This record gives sequence, C-alpha cells and structure tokens, in this order.
Amino acid sequence: MTTDKITEYLEQMAVKLGVAAEHVYGVLVRQQLAEGVVAILVAFVFAALAIWLIRLAFRYFDEWDDLRIVVLAVIVVCFGTVLTAGGSGILHVVNPEYYAIREIMETIRGVVK
Repeated sequence: MTTDKITEYLEQMAVKLGVAAEHVYGVLVRQQLAEGVVAILVAFVFAALAIWLIRLAFRYFDEWDDLRIVVLAVIVVCFGTVLTAGGSGILHVVNPEYYAIREIMETIRGVVK
C-alpha cells in the first residue's frame, strides 16, 4: 500500500470521526505509555528472578550437579526477556506517538486487505 493511499484513509477516518479523532488518538497514545510501563515492570520482575537464581546458584552450585544446566537456561531466558521487554517498554514510553500511529497504520492495512 502506498503512502498516499494510507494518508487518504487517515483523512477519511478523521472526517468520519470528527472531534472524536483527537480523543481516539489521545487514548491510543496513553495505551502505548501503559504498554511501555507494563513491559518495563515485566523486565524488572524477570531481572529480579534472574538475580535471585544467580545468587542461589552461587550459594548451592556444588550441590546442583543435575540442575545446573536447567538453572543456567532459565537465567538466560530471564535475561533475554529483560532485554526484549525492557527495550520495547522504554521505546513505548519514550515515543508513544510513534507506536500509536503504527497501530493506526496496522489497523488500516488490516481493513484494506
């Protein structure tokens, strides 16, 4: 879909929504902020879990011969989640307007297809 076509759809939506267009856009921006905050909180929870597991592993590492690989795998997954959720959350909080517009564009693409 071309940019001109997307702009045309956006203009048509704005005309149909009228004053509500500003309200809808404001709601979408606030939603992106909320999604960012939740993602950052999820990242903190997984970071705390990973740190707890690392401390536990160092304390009892000699006794955990069978569980060593599992614990290390869970730690890696936790840190992967921290990086992805934290990064996404920070981007949503720093630039919520971009993600609101992106959601509008995805909705238009879904309707047009």
